[in-house]
Amino acid sequence: MNSNGDALAVAGDLWRFAELAYEPKSTVERELGRSVDWFYAGIGGMGDDAYIANYGAYAVLAFAGSNDGLDWLLNGVALKDRSGVHIGFDVLLKEYAYDVVMALQKLQVGTVFVVGHSLGGAKAQLMARKYLGGFAGEVVCVAYGAPRVASAKFFKARREQVGVRTIRVDYGDDVVPHLPPARWGFRHDGELVRVGPRLKWWQKARLVYRAYKARKGGDLPWWEHHRFGYSREFGH
Repeated sequence: MNSNGDALAVAGDLWRFAELAYEPKSTVERELGRSVDWFYAGIGGMGDDAYIANYGAYAVLAFAGSNDGLDWLLNGVALKDRSGVHIGFDVLLKEYAYDVVMALQKLQVGTVFVVGHSLGGAKAQLMARKYLGGFAGEVVCVAYGAPRVASAKFFKARREQVGVRTIRVDYGDDVVPHLPPARWGFRHDGELVRVGPRLKWWQKARLVYRAYKARKGGDLPWWEHHRFGYSREFGH
């Protein structure tokens, strides 16, 4: 895995890990062909899920996005703590972040790829900038369709961290990267890569209908934000 390559190529190589973070541990291990370390924080089965897959020279840390009511509740807590971090995104992450750091240190890998989609992308950015700033190796964060996570002051204070690279991937007209609003003091960080088409409303409606049928009437978020778009772009 080339951590210094073209941003789009790096994002394409890592998308599958972000997508799998929504699945149960057994599915992740079957798909990756190896055991993984699993992390959870929440209440009654709702909350955060993340895993670490070890590949010897490098490891991948992947966070799941919003997939239950607790996630959506915390997404709406768009307040900043003293350091400028979105409180709702960090409240569960900080419960297990140091366990993740300790697990990565024990692996003694040279590079850690931190990935996630949507809320998972927000947590990936916070993990890379807030909790892995002192990691001895290289940290590469790839956030797909992620919201704004912190203030400009927060990112400025950490921009000189050596060995931390952040890549943001936005698909089409995905609205989530525009939230929370910039006028509330939240900002993005890192390199931006745009993928996918910007569609007219009737094209979106047609694709939503097709995706709806494919999911047999299941719950369907905005099409551009849904994993279907990113998976189609990156060939999974």
